[in-house]
Amino acid sequence: MTEIEPYLEAIAAGKLPLKRAFRTNEEERMIREFILQMKLGHVELDYFSKKFGVNMADRYSEQLAGLSEEGLLSVENGVLLLNRDGLLCVDNLLHDFFLQEHRTNKIV
Repeated sequence: MTEIEPYLEAIAAGKLPLKRAFRTNEEERMIREFILQMKLGHVELDYFSKKFGVNMADRYSEQLAGLSEEGLLSVENGVLLLNRDGLLCVDNLLHDFFLQEHRTNKIV
């Protein structure tokens, strides 16, 4: 059986064709959006203030200071910018931004 057959069967039965799904709260959605933007190397801090009412520079001041000290990130005019070296290792940098209960020591 291919991957598409269970999907089509679920559709035909009037069900949602989901393998797995987790309900997220607003904080988790905010963090997810922040992390996805970090992966792009460009985060406008004002966006999060307007959308979520959270100052991400304050919330993550320690993490951002560490990345800045390592020479991987700069803040310019309210925008977080990962440089080339930061982008090359961004997946390894993001765990510190996760909620504590979502942090693991596994390499992903």
